[in-house]
Amino acid sequence: MKSLVVYSSRTGNTKKVAEAVYKALPDPKEIKKVEDAPPADGYDFIAMGFWIDKGTANAKARKYMAKMKGKKVGLFGTLGAYPDSDHAKDCINNVKNLMKKNDILGTFLCQGKVDPALIKMMEETMKDDPHHAMTPERKESLEEGKKHKALEAAHRSMLLLTQQDRFHIRMTRLVSAEPEGWGVYTKRKSNRYKLGEKVRVYVEPGSFKYERGSDGLFNFGFSVDFVLAKTDGKILGGQQDFGRFPFKSHRPNTEIFLDLKFTLSGLPADKYVMKITVHDMISKEIEAIDIPIEFTDGELTK
Repeated sequence: MKSLVVYSSRTGNTKKVAEAVYKALPDPKEIKKVEDAPPADGYDFIAMGFWIDKGTANAKARKYMAKMKGKKVGLFGTLGAYPDSDHAKDCINNVKNLMKKNDILGTFLCQGKVDPALIKMMEETMKDDPHHAMTPERKESLEEGKKHKALEAAHRSMLLLTQQDRFHIRMTRLVSAEPEGWGVYTKRKSNRYKLGEKVRVYVEPGSFKYERGSDGLFNFGFSVDFVLAKTDGKILGGQQDFGRFPFKSHRPNTEIFLDLKFTLSGLPADKYVMKITVHDMISKEIEAIDIPIEFTDGELTK
């Protein structure tokens, strides 16, 4: 997949977000200012950056957007107002309407530094405007915006990117106790078990997809198949739909883990391979992993 990051920036904030998006994208990729950007036709994914002007994307960004059709697109922008305000929501909806002939994979806005000339103009000429009047609260918001919420922008960038990446398993670990959270687990010292001992596996899915339900919550989840085999490939048994893990969340998560527990009784002391297949319930993509283990009737160290 070939990606292009295009951005229009007035004070440098949208440029910073664009560079964070570009860094996170897989190769091949390019990043261009909107003035220098090539046509979108030669790319599979376009990350389009803009700053909010009069309730929508700025003019240079709009001009480039008008030439795009049938592309997979991610939209990111900066504005002076709080990104969770009603005004900000209206702004992003206006930008989405500009891009309705494309497949919009995700959107986000973050608060950025406001051009000082704009602040002065607002103070002098927009005293009675409900959205742009320079109230003490709004001035405080604009000052806060000068700090540039880079972490928020980076997080939302990653949400956007995971929705275009392929589902995969980030990592698996044999663990000796119940995990306490994402990345919080006690790694088992070896893959050797006593006969009849339970096997516990920590699994981190990555780039899983989510969809928003009618209740406004984000739905995502996984199902797991399991097969036990000998090291020569001979299948000894298993279970389809060994586990199902549906989730609902108020925010689209990127950090989730599965705690898989297996009771493998009646096996002789020998070496085996646990074959685990994880299904993304939304995208229907799958990832298979092999975990070698050994059962022994001798002493071992956990």
